[in-house]
Amino acid sequence: NDPLSKFFPQFPDYARAITVKHLLHHTAGFPEYETLFIDEGKIDENWPRSSTSKPSCFEPTSRDTLDLLARQKKLLFDPGVEYSYSNSGYVILAQIVEKVSGKRFREFVGKEIFQKLGMDHSLVYDESRPKVENRATSYSWKEEKYRNVDYTPLNLIYGEDGIYTTLNDMVRWVKAIDEKKLAKPETWRRAFTRGQLNNQEFIRYGFGWFVEEDYVWHDGEWLGFRTYIAHHPKARLNVVVLSNCKELNAASLGSDVARIYLGDD
Repeated sequence: NDPLSKFFPQFPDYARAITVKHLLHHTAGFPEYETLFIDEGKIDENWPRSSTSKPSCFEPTSRDTLDLLARQKKLLFDPGVEYSYSNSGYVILAQIVEKVSGKRFREFVGKEIFQKLGMDHSLVYDESRPKVENRATSYSWKEEKYRNVDYTPLNLIYGEDGIYTTLNDMVRWVKAIDEKKLAKPETWRRAFTRGQLNNQEFIRYGFGWFVEEDYVWHDGEWLGFRTYIAHHPKARLNVVVLSNCKELNAASLGSDVARIYLGDD
């Protein structure tokens, strides 16, 4: 329930009404940073494109993104009034982690999550440009062939994405979810509980998860990557899909796998 202004007083007065919970629930009201960078003329719209192409002159970092958001004079809506999925909010959350811990987000996640779970092939990608062993390139099917669409000037921004991992490491991650490692059971329960707006109306989102009646899930897309994870606690079932093909519907495929396993028609 701490306000954003506690961590970053450079934001306008509205930051006093935005809590960490608002950011987690996507109810803070920030516009998307991608559009803001384009509107300011910082980056163009020629992406995603091949990773073999010439890089853009400006590749913003998460700190650049925080500064950009802090310059916004108003929000899209008052905090807690609406739900609107916000990558910007999760970039800010990663910056709060850095502020509170005194460590780079990459270092904090590496020590407090990856190392503790034995996820030795997982990392946060940031402006330090860490080497990613055996990294997959993402593709899109165009003109009867797969084409590299692996570059964007926004690749250095993290918090809302920027995690590289493997299926074996994801097995360790979902096992940690099943066994309620890393955090107290109450914290996990809150992560899997739907948030509420100011009028007490429930939204579909918890802390980083879409919440259904008997399971939680999340999908993701960036460039040609498509991902999906679902956690079915009662069935002790976890489904993970990682793809580097833009046209693959990871959520649909993952849902089909779950239905087969659970015996649902």
